[in-house]
Amino acid sequence: ATSIIYVREKMSDLLMNDFIPALTMYVSCTDTPTVDWAYENKIVMGLTDSVFGINESITREQMFTIMYRYANHQKIDTSARKELTQFSDRGTISKYAVNAIKWSLAEGISYGITDTQFKPFDTVPRAYVVR
Repeated sequence: ATSIIYVREKMSDLLMNDFIPALTMYVSCTDTPTVDWAYENKIVMGLTDSVFGINESITREQMFTIMYRYANHQKIDTSARKELTQFSDRGTISKYAVNAIKWSLAEGISYGITDTQFKPFDTVPRAYVVR
């Protein structure tokens, strides 16, 4: 079976189209209004200062960070945390993603790939996002 990997701009589309119906009239001078909106609101940042990463696969840590930032943007309480001690790969999680992953674990939004592996850099299949 073919696996569709979720790409960075599609996560912005998901936020705009599924989570933010009130923004249907958002207008942008570019052809990527959802990316513009997410970037302007500091929900999806670039891979570097000069590269956004259009058509780049999204990783697990990026996805949960985007969800965390969106929840903060919506003024949802994101103070819940679950420690990462069960995951032997916790040291590989990027610094920017640690609180987001702790929050997503505490809220039951995320889980490890196994009981002892979080796999922060695994790419995210579409089915995982819409689940």
